Amino acid sequence: MRLRNLSLDLQVKLLSALQTRTITRLGSNKIIELDVRVICATNAPIYDLVKTGAFRQDLFYRIKIIEVHLPPLRERREDTPALVQHYFQIHTKHYNKYLELEENLIEALTRYAWPGNIRELQHAIERAVILCKEQVVRLCDFQFMAAAPEASMEISTLNLSEMEREIIRKAIIKSNNNLTKAAEELGIGRTTLYRKIEEYGLSTFEK
Repeated sequence: MRLRNLSLDLQVKLLSALQTRTITRLGSNKIIELDVRVICATNAPIYDLVKTGAFRQDLFYRIKIIEVHLPPLRERREDTPALVQHYFQIHTKHYNKYLELEENLIEALTRYAWPGNIRELQHAIERAVILCKEQVVRLCDFQFMAAAPEASMEISTLNLSEMEREIIRKAIIKSNNNLTKAAEELGIGRTTLYRKIEEYGLSTFEK
């Protein structure tokens, strides 16, 4: 359940369940006790939503017992190799394909900024596994990195910016200029998307 899409009425009901640790099923008077632990995660600007009243303040502080800030993948690139191996194993097993990663591929993927964060990384690896026609997954199997020279496996800063700009541009087009949907598709917040739109000269799109 996505908390940012909960109506205020449902937020009240969720808050009540968390406070009383009980629920009552629809059409029943029987009180059911709850023994649950709740973990919430969001890439939405939750503090802004609270300020505007789109998300109830009392519910926010009820679920905000311990807050853990997880930086975007571009700020913790040392995690990229392990994540690449993890999702590579998952998707090769799922699609029943026996593949290997080309030498230095992980190094190249680690250099990439991943504007869509871990979600983009996961989808990119799955797509590469599906598209790979040989036994070795190469950089060319990552379509958004096609501009990088395969032989040297180098990704320049310019190419990274161009790739990020193209990914954002396509997400905006796909969402029909709905920046909320585009941000969700990219796995980033609206504020970050606004900044990227200005940075890459995409301000002609509706906001």
